[in-house]
Amino acid sequence: SPQKAPGGGHPLLSHHFLALPPLHTFWCILSPLSVTKAVLAPGVLSLHLMTMMMSDGSSFLKGLSDKQREEHYFCQDFIRLKKVPTWKETAKGLAVKVEEPKYKKDKHLNEKISLFRGDITKLEVDAIVNAG
Repeated sequence: SPQKAPGGGHPLLSHHFLALPPLHTFWCILSPLSVTKAVLAPGVLSLHLMTMMMSDGSSFLKGLSDKQREEHYFCQDFIRLKKVPTWKETAKGLAVKVEEPKYKKDKHLNEKISLFRGDITKLEVDAIVNAG
């Protein structure tokens, strides 16, 4: 019979456990793309979960509602993108008069760009890419 997960964790994490060295403690499980990053997380990881992720983990996650998917996130203090104001919303809140731009404004693009200051690993996104 399967072992119980430490601390009474999720049933998916109740099989044989594998202790991993502390590597990346900051990744959240947010989508099928970032689930594999949890393999590098410290602590205990289920071999059953690893097998499931390698075989059909993405279809498992796709079948979950947003609320159910959040239960599988590695961190709980994530930031939803809708909470990050767009460039246009940020500009509306400025008390300082902004100079006329040198380039033509793209209203459609201004509604897609956001400036964020904080821990980017807590953003609820599918991937974080380092341009360096």
